[in-house]
Amino acid sequence: MQVSGSARMQTAILEIFTAIMAAIALLTLIALGRDIADPNFWFDEAGQFWLAMGQNHFSPAGTPDGSLYDVWNNSKAFIADPGGFTLLLRLLVNHLGSAPAALRTLPALFGLLFLYATFRWSKFLGLPTPLALAICAVFLASTTTAYFFLELRPYSMEM
Repeated sequence: MQVSGSARMQTAILEIFTAIMAAIALLTLIALGRDIADPNFWFDEAGQFWLAMGQNHFSPAGTPDGSLYDVWNNSKAFIADPGGFTLLLRLLVNHLGSAPAALRTLPALFGLLFLYATFRWSKFLGLPTPLALAICAVFLASTTTAYFFLELRPYSMEM
């Protein structure tokens, strides 16, 4: 079977568009990577960390880390977020430490999982790959979405 020139042209355009969308997504992730090590945490982010350590926003300085039971109870008492995020953050801190990049890794991973799920859902709906990538690129192009992907709060988990 011979492929017509028009079909080859459409395929070439589709491949170029796919490459452009993939490049935009990659460049955005690289740009986000610069912010992953930002050491400036605001009050709620710091509170999320202290809750993961089994404490709360108002624990005295030098308070020893609490148990996982304390993490769960403080999470229920002080915030209305899914408790699983706080527990996962505690496990992450136990394995990777509490450097800003390590702390921001968990919400970033949930953000990437959201983008992957968005891409897979788009493909499930029968959308062409370039359009599925473009949908993900729209999310990445939003500075608000990018910000929440790196904030030490469960926003990206809740997407």
